[in-house]
Amino acid sequence: MKAFRTLKGFIKGTEPDEPPYFAYRANLRISGDPLNFDEIGRALGVQPSRTHRKGDRQGPRSPPFSHDLWSLSPSLSEESPLSEHIDVLWASIRHAEAYLPRVEVRREC
Repeated sequence: MKAFRTLKGFIKGTEPDEPPYFAYRANLRISGDPLNFDEIGRALGVQPSRTHRKGDRQGPRSPPFSHDLWSLSPSLSEESPLSEHIDVLWASIRHAEAYLPRVEVRREC
């Protein structure tokens, strides 16, 4: 039985001659209801790459987000090795290692 690397190759019965493409990204994601974005940014000493609030939508037809999100991603090329993404991310937040387990999510009553 012939082995295939991709679903498309399996369906067509042939594999492309191109090498597989890998893209990498590491990120820190903090989610909850509600999140204090300013407090997280101050504690970590960095600005988020992305935030959204519960109920926001990515687009007009997309479902609403179910939680607040604060996210940080290194500004590296997707072709950079995953280890480099992780190292850059960790270097930017390692000083706040003790803070991360204590991120407070306030419940609204």
